[in-house]
Amino acid sequence: MNENDNKTNRKSGNIADWINEQKKHKEQHGRGKDEADNIWPPEPVKRKVAENMKNQRTETMQVHSHDKEDKKTPINNRQDVADNIGLPTQIDGLPQGIYAHFLLTNISGLGRKKGIPRYMKLEKTKTLIGKYASAHIRLDDEDTIEIKHAKIIFEDTGGKKDFVIYPINNASLSVNGSTVSDSGIVLHSGDTVEIGSAELIFFYKDIKRNLS
Repeated sequence: MNENDNKTNRKSGNIADWINEQKKHKEQHGRGKDEADNIWPPEPVKRKVAENMKNQRTETMQVHSHDKEDKKTPINNRQDVADNIGLPTQIDGLPQGIYAHFLLTNISGLGRKKGIPRYMKLEKTKTLIGKYASAHIRLDDEDTIEIKHAKIIFEDTGGKKDFVIYPINNASLSVNGSTVSDSGIVLHSGDTVEIGSAELIFFYKDIKRNLS
């Protein structure tokens, strides 16, 4: 095979003939001719390698994507967990136009008073209050506040929706000086809420209701 045949094989993509020609040339001269010309590997080989690498990357991405989907917990299951054991849920945000927050004005312990007053925003339709690390409203007082102390639910209260606060397992909870029973109590803007040693003021605004 002469030089012209070798170039024809490279241009036409006849990889098998090119490889055989290179082997023969290497046996005779110690290296492939195209290696000496610094044009190795030929374009057909480059294209084939690039195509294989692209296919491998695509397959790897698909496998990783399936792994991530398998690790995701269905939304309904996450909601069931939050409902059953009172843990925070990552879904069920408040409707548009609803704004609510607590202003923490007092809590036991000199160290804890450094961050007072402190604003604590309500962002979910179900809010857990306690000293639990992942509670939506965390009140850190080991002596008077339970891990899961109270919960606030934005729910229907007869034709309209309001924030209703409930104690958990008979934990100490009062609103405007009155103890809250298991049936809960509707919160109004300006209410003073006592949760253990913590004293908070509740603020609530419904833009749509105020405009109607």
